[in-house]
Amino acid sequence: MASAKELRDTVTKNREALIAAIEASAAKWDTSPGGDAWSPRQNAEHAIGADIRYGGQASAILGGNPPAAVEASFASAAEAAEALKKAGAEVDKRFSWAEDRDLSKAAGGKTLEAVLAEAASHLAEHTQNIQSAS
Repeated sequence: MASAKELRDTVTKNREALIAAIEASAAKWDTSPGGDAWSPRQNAEHAIGADIRYGGQASAILGGNPPAAVEASFASAAEAAEALKKAGAEVDKRFSWAEDRDLSKAAGGKTLEAVLAEAASHLAEHTQNIQSAS
């Protein structure tokens, strides 16, 4: 089992990769690669909202205020990258409360360990999606 610090570090690393992918997608921001695949914009908007939700889930488990919601629509990659940086800082504050002994605590049917792991995985998934679309 990964430690709380290792899980937090993975979330941070994956968020940084998503920010880089968003910034690199500017030229194709609203372009879907085809089929049912989302454009970089759709991926970014969804991933940013989900990042906030994961922070809220951690807050519910650890007993704190959830991070504030952010604007859900971004006209440019630069706007989305900036929003993710700000939102991520707020989410990371909530995640920073986690200690190893907290990982098995749960709310809403999810343990804190699962929340952190899903947050990291979700960020990585949308990074790959954006890189594929760009």
